[in-house]
Amino acid sequence: MAYTNTAGMTARFGEALLKLVADRDNDGTIDEAVVAQAIADADALVDLHCRGRYAVPLAPVPAEIERAVCDLAHRFLYGNSADVPDPVVSADKVARDLLKSIADGKVQLDAAPAPAASDSAALEIEVAGEAPFFTGDGLKGF
Repeated sequence: MAYTNTAGMTARFGEALLKLVADRDNDGTIDEAVVAQAIADADALVDLHCRGRYAVPLAPVPAEIERAVCDLAHRFLYGNSADVPDPVVSADKVARDLLKSIADGKVQLDAAPAPAASDSAALEIEVAGEAPFFTGDGLKGF
């Protein structure tokens, strides 16, 4: 489940700005697949930080998560370019700091908690084999 979509990105950043970084074939339109990949990358980063504290994917999507995904995806659209505007870099840093705070438990989301670990997580180990050759009783005289 995506935490935002191209329409959400367009509403937040504007079509003209999004075309600058998401029109890879220079046809004057936003390349949906490029935006979808950036959103998927941002969603994965959010889930990575929220997993363990919250059931992921988060539903309903908290507003702060949608904003973080938009900011992360916006930065991802620039790729490895050195020409990333400072506001984009700053917004990306704020989003990453938020995710770290969520992972550390410093920020609480209004979301369903992660499911409790089942009893099958605590497995017993059984060892099988021949009886030991040296035992405490067998070595008493030495």
